[in-house]
Amino acid sequence: ICVDNLEFIDNRYYKEAIEAATSSIQIKTNIGYYENLDFSYFIIGKSHVRLGHNNEGIRYLDKAIAL
Repeated sequence: ICVDNLEFIDNRYYKEAIEAATSSIQIKTNIGYYENLDFSYFIIGKSHVRLGHNNEGIRYLDKAIAL
């Protein structure tokens, strides 16, 4: 059982990591809590890269850097 997004990635559950990080972004945004959004975008970007979706991954990694 994966406890956090990094464990999803470490265990190669990239799609699950994307889903969890996307959900985290939505929840945080809905309640006005913007701490660690960069980390969620990083998780999505890294997962996309690991899945071979490099352009999509770079887009999310750029967003993480911008935050």
